[in-house]
Amino acid sequence: MIAQPGRTRRGLWSSGVLFILAGLLLTGAAGTVRAQTDGDTEVGDPAETAPLSPEVTIIADPEAEAAHVRRATGLRLARLALLYLRQLGDPMPADYRIVAMVMNEASELAPDDAEIVRRAVEAWHAAGDDAEVLRATERLVTLDPDDTVSQLRLIAANIRMRHQDADSRQAVYDRLLGSAGSRLDPSIRSRLALDDAMLSRELGDDDRFLRRLTQAVQLDSTNKEAASLAATYYMARQRDPLGRVEVLTNLVLADPHDRSAYTALKHEFMRHGAYWGAMRMSRRVASLAMIHEDDLSREHIADELVIRWGLEGPRRLLDHLQQEADATKHELDRLRMAYIKAELDPEEIPPYTPDPVQQRIRLIAAISISEGEISSEALPYVVRSSEDLIRRYVEHAESNPAASQQALRASRNVQSELVWLHLWSGVNNQRARMVFEDIRNHIPDLDRTIYEAFFNIEEGKLDEAEAELRVLADQDVRARIGLGLIAEIRGEPREAVRHYARIVLDQPGSLPQPEIPYGLWASTRIQFLLDEPLRASETAQRLDEYASRLPRAIEAVTSSPHNFMHLAIEQVEPSAPPLDPMMLRVRLRNISDIPLPLGPQSALNTSLLLIPRVLIEGRRMTDQVESEVASINRRLRLRPGETLETIVWAGQGQTGALLDQIVAFTSNVRWRAMQSFRINSETRIYERGPLSLSAETDRQLRPRIHHANDRPEEVIQMIEVASGRILLEAIMRARYVLFSAESLARAPGDVEKYRAAIADAVVARYQTMSPAERAFTLLALPAAFIFEQCEVIDDVARRDDERIVRAAFLLSRIASRDDEIFTLIDDGDDPFMHELSDLIRRRIGGGVRPASPQIREEDLPDTPARP
Repeated sequence: MIAQPGRTRRGLWSSGVLFILAGLLLTGAAGTVRAQTDGDTEVGDPAETAPLSPEVTIIADPEAEAAHVRRATGLRLARLALLYLRQLGDPMPADYRIVAMVMNEASELAPDDAEIVRRAVEAWHAAGDDAEVLRATERLVTLDPDDTVSQLRLIAANIRMRHQDADSRQAVYDRLLGSAGSRLDPSIRSRLALDDAMLSRELGDDDRFLRRLTQAVQLDSTNKEAASLAATYYMARQRDPLGRVEVLTNLVLADPHDRSAYTALKHEFMRHGAYWGAMRMSRRVASLAMIHEDDLSREHIADELVIRWGLEGPRRLLDHLQQEADATKHELDRLRMAYIKAELDPEEIPPYTPDPVQQRIRLIAAISISEGEISSEALPYVVRSSEDLIRRYVEHAESNPAASQQALRASRNVQSELVWLHLWSGVNNQRARMVFEDIRNHIPDLDRTIYEAFFNIEEGKLDEAEAELRVLADQDVRARIGLGLIAEIRGEPREAVRHYARIVLDQPGSLPQPEIPYGLWASTRIQFLLDEPLRASETAQRLDEYASRLPRAIEAVTSSPHNFMHLAIEQVEPSAPPLDPMMLRVRLRNISDIPLPLGPQSALNTSLLLIPRVLIEGRRMTDQVESEVASINRRLRLRPGETLETIVWAGQGQTGALLDQIVAFTSNVRWRAMQSFRINSETRIYERGPLSLSAETDRQLRPRIHHANDRPEEVIQMIEVASGRILLEAIMRARYVLFSAESLARAPGDVEKYRAAIADAVVARYQTMSPAERAFTLLALPAAFIFEQCEVIDDVARRDDERIVRAAFLLSRIASRDDEIFTLIDDGDDPFMHELSDLIRRRIGGGVRPASPQIREEDLPDTPARP
């Protein structure tokens, strides 16, 4: 994955860079080095130079060896481009273009490496070059034909770029969504069907829009965009309760971690009195909130109370709320006693304050079964909460004159509702009259008439109240409640039931916010008057039955990641030569019973944080390594039991650069993959995100380079005669000598002599190296701005017009925009190099220098990720 902007790392390109990290590591081995180099041998003395083994000079398979060298060089060129990007605080499109161009060259060197091509796709996309994105994606699909994400990107880009008119584009969709496209993965065809649906809607073709939208949902249940569009369209037109629930169920199955989808389905069940189905969805919302460590919203708390009321009845709800209140009061009393024993002020313990949302539902439940005492207890809490809200509205109106009218209207609406709750409950109607007189002229006529009718009921003017309410009964449920109340007062329970039944028919279920659960209240009141249970409606029963048949996987997916997926990673090679790349095999399996979407924000999260554990000669590297972000976003979905298996390039950043620099030592590397990671705001340590997994590899042994000891003269001899991977190891040995010269020196002047001898040997061998070997040499060895003896290497490399060599030079060896390399490139006839050179020269002029392959302590993260 292309690195995201992080903190600026100083000096990855700066002149005068000192290789502090390597110096520390190499100096630590000085005792061993000195034991190997005792004596007064001069550099290059043939008497002390042992003959080289045949494997240094004899290559059994030259073609395979050359491919190995090219790949090793390509990977290091790609890594250097990524390090360049990571040093920038805020990369610009030009920076991504530099990286993309270098990735293309690295891909030429390692044509079978899909990971380099993925980085190229990401960089070209960030650079805004759609044509290059298309070309890179074509290469990627060839290398990884199972990558449905890239296949979709390629198909969509081809359609967009090659078919400009609507008729031509729809003809392509017809082919791909017909028999000609049957070999495409259904998840791809689903997205294409959605694209065609969107185009058809723009053209005003409603029939084709609906047909393609339906096809998109049917082809892939995890296509959330299609499910969302279908829900928006059908919910505005669908009146059948089961049809509406089915549409919202599609939304849940498209993204079973989306709390808003469960909430919408919960409310649809509640609206029709299907409280068992509503309970199942409510529990999913609560489970996801707990997993994400979020507080439940007040609306959700109200929903849960209404659902409990609908399932268990008002008595059990009221008992439940009373038990909760008693438990809270008991705990507060216990704390006060503890404060007194500790000689602390018990007044610091706050008094018991019930939740106003709970008290609102408690009040309405109490009204439904004529529990006047409970109503009298609950209403004051509701009033207090409403008065606080009114006060805030007034303050807002005073401080914001432009919004004062809106705030005052909102305040009067709250006051109006208080009047209604007083009248409905029959508690403190004198206060209701006082509030009513204050707002009489500021509320709608309908509200005023209803409230006056209820005052008439209180005064015994039943006929007058009935006449007023009967006119309004079909317009407002409160008028219907008033008629029922009049019938109850007259001793006509059957007539009261008739009015309440009409409310149940109009509002078979209940939503507590922002409305009062009138339907549930009315059905409860009917049961209270008839003293017998009231069966749920056929619609409610049918919806609850539907809810019971929904896959149990929605519980699995919203409870524990171990219930719906399995993550495993392993080293592709348990042991690897020191210059080989670190490749990890990642397997992600869907073990649930439903298809699940993949993606960086999906149920099967494809973002991984790779955390290295590196041991070098038994010493744990902590501050010197850095975690890396990887993506396994190769598929759009996984069916039940299906596994995504892919190879990920680890060590593409600082950890890989470190391991390259210490090839003189044996190392052991283990990687831990953390899915859906996040940073702890307090510890600044990476943590595994909610509903995600982690996995760890075994250790990979990476033995030290063994083809030569640390004597400069033997390293020089290897450079002179070796080729292929042995030559690359010799170059890495030469790097070791350059940075370890002070440890190896036995006499004054040896440091400069050793470094000059190594540099001269490289120059002498340079012309007979292959282009890939020369580029590797430039990427591995320090530039002249680090050791002046390396100026001879820079001089000969500047005049090397091989493209990969010059790309390596530009990224690793220039100290300023005045470097002669820019003039030499300008005088050449390679348009690619002209553009790359110009981009880098301008960035250097902007205060940013090319990346060097060295790591310094100051370039390491302040707080490394720890496993």
